[in-house]
Amino acid sequence: MLDHKSTFDGTFHELCIEQAIPLTLLQFVAMLEHGADIKSQLRFGASKTDLAIAQLLQYNCYKGTKKEQQLTDTPKTERPHSLFTWGCPSTKTRKRKLVEMLNEHGISISYDRVLEISAQLGDATVSKCVEDGVVCPPVLRKGLFTTSAMDNIDHNPTATTATTSFHGTSVSVFQHPTKEDKGEECGQLKFGEKKVKTVPELPDSFTNVRPAFFTKKKPSPPQSGVTHPDTSLLRPQLAMEYEWLEKVTVTDGPVDVTWSAHHASQKRGKPFEVSITSLLPLLQDQAHSVATVKHVMDKIKEIVAFLNPGQVPVIAADQPIYAVAKQVQWHWPEIYGEDKFVIMFGGLHIEMAALKSIGTLLQDSGWTGALVEAGIASPGTADSFLTVSSITRTRQMHQITGCSLYKLLKAAHMDYSKETDEQPEEEANFFLYCQSLAELIPYFFANNNVNYARWLPIHYRDMVTLEQKHPQLAQEFQSGNFVVHKSSRQFSAMAID
Repeated sequence: MLDHKSTFDGTFHELCIEQAIPLTLLQFVAMLEHGADIKSQLRFGASKTDLAIAQLLQYNCYKGTKKEQQLTDTPKTERPHSLFTWGCPSTKTRKRKLVEMLNEHGISISYDRVLEISAQLGDATVSKCVEDGVVCPPVLRKGLFTTSAMDNIDHNPTATTATTSFHGTSVSVFQHPTKEDKGEECGQLKFGEKKVKTVPELPDSFTNVRPAFFTKKKPSPPQSGVTHPDTSLLRPQLAMEYEWLEKVTVTDGPVDVTWSAHHASQKRGKPFEVSITSLLPLLQDQAHSVATVKHVMDKIKEIVAFLNPGQVPVIAADQPIYAVAKQVQWHWPEIYGEDKFVIMFGGLHIEMAALKSIGTLLQDSGWTGALVEAGIASPGTADSFLTVSSITRTRQMHQITGCSLYKLLKAAHMDYSKETDEQPEEEANFFLYCQSLAELIPYFFANNNVNYARWLPIHYRDMVTLEQKHPQLAQEFQSGNFVVHKSSRQFSAMAID
């Protein structure tokens, strides 16, 4: 055990755990836990608990006594378990006392080693960015379809523990691997031999935002014909919604099948892999300025050209940033034109605006009073559903309302209800997304939602003309790559926002 050495190189590769401990030690721990007979060893093998116990034993193995020699908290004796145990609480809480307590019990590395590894990772990442000539997170892979999103990020200065305020810009990059194409690694980080105490600065080309402004007050959008998608796509989707309503109205007791669980059980979507997500270093400039939007578009273009040459950059944003980005495209069409960038409306903000429009229609309708009388929500919480303080809870309340109204409708018109065996058509998510946009736009005009009524038709035009302007990009979107999969669960995709 004392002679077995392994060094942390900045990544947890596939066989890092098995290579970090002697095989005889792992076999010994497995015999203690599962039994020494061959049948038990073949049945259970090396479980995760066996690997964790073996790593703890190896990590806490040292010569002499503890007073004579400190625990071997060096790069050659660290094990993935002790490093990973540090990573979880340190990144979640940033508490030094918690890491030191785990280190005293022989579970985690020391806090000083935590700072050293953090500095080494930062130094290696910046060095790789300088070497590649582009600020690109090393977790991203080459040869994969890449999308991105930008938004403002604010630090609340009114908190009791806050000492400074921050109003900057965050940029996220997403990649969409497939079962056949996992992409190519950009290369591992290289740790230097010397100890690093501070992280070097990023290149000035990334951190410094060059000034920019519009010389024209109202640049006009380019003229283009729009072909509306097939409106019949909504019919099979509505039939699927009625299938769920029929299922939840069968019993008078509690509903065991939620809306999302029902659709996930149908497994209508195409097979997918979990998306690769990454966050670029934060920018200190505010996101809603022309200069920052131009700067982010330049950096995304460099990253896409580095990872997937030939692809048109895709950037999603909320309504204020989207408006600025589209005006940048119209003002500088030679560099940022619609044939060189695809700017998308953030799906989360579209859903929020749609729910607010529904709340406007339900104002003074008695809906919130019904929720209060039914004991579902308090008066204050019920009123928050009109303004969409929480998207998840507001969506759930509309689902409950839909179930209740459908149950009353079915009871009142039982004689006219008909059974149907019609099978839904093959699902086309992107076409359905475009059709949903077309159905939502009139409500924004009707409710005088000026910003979304003005800019959502522009986004709708971009999406329905995508096949003419960017055929390769349209094919990726039709394959389902206009959303992000954070997990392998069905019906759990998230909009790029």
